[in-house]
Amino acid sequence: MLSTDKNHYQELTNKAAPINRAKLYEENIGRRHVTYILSPNGRVEIAIRSSDTPFKLEDDEDISILFAFFGQVRDRLIYYVSDIRERGIPLITEWILKECDLNKDIEINEKAQLYLPNIQLKYAGQVFRMYIKSLHDRSVCRVEVSLTLGSPLVQVLDSIILPTKAINDLTEEVRQLKQMFYSKLMN
Repeated sequence: MLSTDKNHYQELTNKAAPINRAKLYEENIGRRHVTYILSPNGRVEIAIRSSDTPFKLEDDEDISILFAFFGQVRDRLIYYVSDIRERGIPLITEWILKECDLNKDIEINEKAQLYLPNIQLKYAGQVFRMYIKSLHDRSVCRVEVSLTLGSPLVQVLDSIILPTKAINDLTEEVRQLKQMFYSKLMN
């Protein structure tokens, strides 16, 4: 989420939504779908759908790739609202990350697809999930945590990386369960 000059909203020719008068713009950047919602008060919400192509956040290079993508998102928004002097759209460092899902995928076979359960737990304001997901030519068991944040994007990276370590621990437990499951199937 970010805030911009209210005049950008008025200059857009898109039709406003009947309830909140927000103007919507959608596009694909690479294999990810990006939705921009511009409100009359100057608030801009950006949603990036990347379930099939999640961002890795394991090292500094991954974070650089993520910020490069956000740079593309910012550039497209600047173009869309015709902010040619780049004064109305704030820098990425000022954007607020409202929520995100962090996950770890474990590749599974056809038998595991039938027997592994879907699980969702809500605890301390967070949601943890484990479910089977089909990704193009393979199936995975996805372990996921949903975070609700509301802090500047650059400040929240530590908050994202630490839960990723917790997901890795959960992933190891799932791998152990998977091994136990397979050994019982073979007996």
